[in-house]
Amino acid sequence: MAAIVAIGFFAVLGNYSPASAQRIDRFTRSYITPFPQNDRYRVAVFGDSLGDGVWQGLYAAFKADGNVDVFKRSRGGTGFTRKSRNNPATRAKSIVRSDGMHVAVVMVGINDLQSLRKDGKRHKFGTDEWRDIYGERVDQFIKDLKGERAAIYWVGLPIMRKDKHNRDMEVLNE
Repeated sequence: MAAIVAIGFFAVLGNYSPASAQRIDRFTRSYITPFPQNDRYRVAVFGDSLGDGVWQGLYAAFKADGNVDVFKRSRGGTGFTRKSRNNPATRAKSIVRSDGMHVAVVMVGINDLQSLRKDGKRHKFGTDEWRDIYGERVDQFIKDLKGERAAIYWVGLPIMRKDKHNRDMEVLNE
């Protein structure tokens, strides 16, 4: 999976040249800066324990590359259903700003197979209300990253062995 992300990342970076950077307009604008400081791209990997796996793969893939630094900003046991200090949405904006990240790679969801609360009300996983609230949290996370000019690559959750778990992953991927 990390190899797929790496290939996509290289494909995007490979499309930049001074001439192409000048052609970027409002329809083709990229959040990846074509000329990063010190000629090094800084990649932050956000998520839960699955995000840790993506970080490991990307770190190994880019370890020898002098143009890409990959930083682990994922934490096991986190997700968007709990409003805690470890929630990726709570930490993302400040991490991208303080670390000067150009790219955010996200894989999160394995811990989000639970009810969530909003305005003192409990919403069961997968219900329409749950999907609306969860979607709002993901949207805010994305807006915060884009507000800091980070390019975002969201890695979908994998296929699971058990049908029920697989259906749950499909809800989160949706």
